[in-house]
Amino acid sequence: MATQYLSRALLCAALAASPAALRAQSAGSDAVAKARLVTTFARFVQWPAGTFAADDTPLQLCVAQDSPAVADAFRRQAAGAAAGPPLQLVLLAPRPGAERCHLLYIDDSAPRRAAPALPQAEEPVLTMAQIDGFASGGGMVEVVVVNDALRFDVNLAAVQRAGIAVRAGALKLAREVLRK
Repeated sequence: MATQYLSRALLCAALAASPAALRAQSAGSDAVAKARLVTTFARFVQWPAGTFAADDTPLQLCVAQDSPAVADAFRRQAAGAAAGPPLQLVLLAPRPGAERCHLLYIDDSAPRRAAPALPQAEEPVLTMAQIDGFASGGGMVEVVVVNDALRFDVNLAAVQRAGIAVRAGALKLAREVLRK
């Protein structure tokens, strides 16, 4: 019970209670806010059994981007992540390869022609993107800017098809949860 309360409090503090901290004021602060949102969201996701070889296996966070500010923000966030699973950052720019990802984030700076192919629906890879219509088009989590603050929409059906679970506390903070 205490762990559940702590998890919810951490999520609320990181995502809901800090829209001002997630304000998109400049390219650098926008990139930091994106990195913080993605890595924080990852803490509230449960991948299917067998996804990780061991408890200390790092979560492969793949980031498709073409922005030095975004790359630097994700490097710093991954290096400083103390809570949650260990993170291993893979920057995909400009042409992604066949890296094994647990979480794939496609930034709006990634060239569309070089964007990575999305994994098959049944693969346990959480997909997040800052692309208009991503969640309604079959992606799992769409990062959106609302009144200069980062928010997110969740396509729950896509998440569930991949065998992934998102904690209810994170779903409550979503701007929209698509269920079909």
